[in-house]
Amino acid sequence: MSHRTRSQRKPAATATTKKQRDKYVAEKIRKSLAVQIRALRGDLSQLEFARKVGMQRPSVSRLESDTGVMSLRTLLRIAAKMDVALVTRFVPHDEFLDAMDEAPRKSRRKKTPVPA
Repeated sequence: MSHRTRSQRKPAATATTKKQRDKYVAEKIRKSLAVQIRALRGDLSQLEFARKVGMQRPSVSRLESDTGVMSLRTLLRIAAKMDVALVTRFVPHDEFLDAMDEAPRKSRRKKTPVPA
């Protein structure tokens, strides 16, 4: 369920045709996955990460810049090698847009815990 009206959404999110909406959704998913893969890599270099997950460094670079092919097989291999789970699900478009609004924008720096 959406918490905003159509007029409060970003212009791309209010696409008037199914083709525009599908393109927007695909772009948001690619960008979100790119940010998550970069965060998963943490302090490892792209080369170290590539070796750990059984890929070439240029492939990791493409995935992190959201220009690579992100097949389910590739994502599952990365998840298995990094000992994490991959969660996928189908949701209504409004729920998807709300989730994307709440997703972290960029994870370029490792988060440092704040001392208590």
